[in-house]
Amino acid sequence: MKKKILISTEFFPPAFRAGGPVKSVSNLVNTLRKKYEIYIITSAKDLNQSTYMDIEKIDVWVKKDNLNIIYVSSK
Repeated sequence: MKKKILISTEFFPPAFRAGGPVKSVSNLVNTLRKKYEIYIITSAKDLNQSTYMDIEKIDVWVKKDNLNIIYVSSK
């Protein structure tokens, strides 16, 4: 059984407007996900955007690319 890691980050792909931090967290996750079960809590909106990103579900945990991600609304 893999150990679990919870990552809370303001932006995660497909977000990109925050630049380097998005890429850094994405690279970290790509490195760790082979050994750990990763859970990510992040925003459903990109930096300085008023509309939601083009994602499958909001406020619901989804399994994507062997990751568990929840894109949360602003509520």
